[in-house]
Amino acid sequence: YFFFLMVRRPPRSTPLYSSAASDVYKRQALYTRKRRKKILKLAKGYYGAKSKHFKMAKQAVMKSGNYAYVGRKHRKRDFRRLWITRISAACKLNNTNSVSYTHLRAHETPEHLVCRLLLEKKKKKKK
Repeated sequence: YFFFLMVRRPPRSTPLYSSAASDVYKRQALYTRKRRKKILKLAKGYYGAKSKHFKMAKQAVMKSGNYAYVGRKHRKRDFRRLWITRISAACKLNNTNSVSYTHLRAHETPEHLVCRLLLEKKKKKKK
């Protein structure tokens, strides 16, 4: 009745996992390790487990990325506010209207502004 259990099977001619399958696992491990190393490298210098444990490092890096994104927007906003303040102060000194300069963007330098103010001043003198 249980005779088939007592019969010993011959050893396998091929390994349980074929070499192709193990290569797939090796490749997966390689990419996983690569991804984790990248995150841990970005988290270097963070306090405590945030720089050591992958899960916490990933969360910290994601959050810092969000902060950096928002910070770039804030920096643009702050500089624009600063430029508008400077422009209005320069316009008051030269008795010109500052309304036309409030459209200034980040790519315009103070030199351009000075040139524009001087040109406007010359036009007013000619009239």
